[in-house]
Amino acid sequence: ALWCSKGKNNRFMIKSPGIIPYLPLVNELFPDAKFVHLVRDPRQCSNSMIKLTRKSISQVNMISEEKKDYEYSGKTPVSYPHLPRLPEYIERFGVDDIRTAAHIWRDGMDFVDGIKQDLNEFYEVKYEDILKNPKTSVLEILDFCELEHPQENNVDFWKELSSVGTVFHKNTYSDYSVVENICAKTMKRYGYFRTESETSDTVKPESVKSSPVKAVV
Repeated sequence: ALWCSKGKNNRFMIKSPGIIPYLPLVNELFPDAKFVHLVRDPRQCSNSMIKLTRKSISQVNMISEEKKDYEYSGKTPVSYPHLPRLPEYIERFGVDDIRTAAHIWRDGMDFVDGIKQDLNEFYEVKYEDILKNPKTSVLEILDFCELEHPQENNVDFWKELSSVGTVFHKNTYSDYSVVENICAKTMKRYGYFRTESETSDTVKPESVKSSPVKAVV
């Protein structure tokens, strides 16, 4: 991104959970960087991470079949943030297992909690709050980033914003009670609570079948 800007003072954005373990480094390299921490319910987030992981695995497999000398053939992409205990979770549960994703959500949240006071510019917002009030939430983020509000005649922007919260596909998410068991303490800290129909002893994390996929890139 820096090379593409040709040395000019341009803004660029990195939208990737993979940067979480490197936040202190980014803060040191870019003292004027602004960090927007988007928090999402771990039951939804863990399932979404599994969905992305399986898509990545399928893509590598597809390319491997078409390109015989593909350098990543036979390997498994890991789309989670590379937090310290990730190899342990993959070894124990598998790369596309809900327990791996839930542990990484918990570890990632705890990591950010531990270092956010050291980041020069930090703003935290819940995904669910953005869905409830898209306009207010987005304008507050723009204010934090010192960006101007879009003009009322910016038809494309307001049209895009009006679609926030509209679901165009159907997800088949599951294993909520397993995620709750793993993330209970951190969930509570962020205002997420167990579902009324499930308690801590409904489904134990160990009862989920482990994934056979364990190779790591």
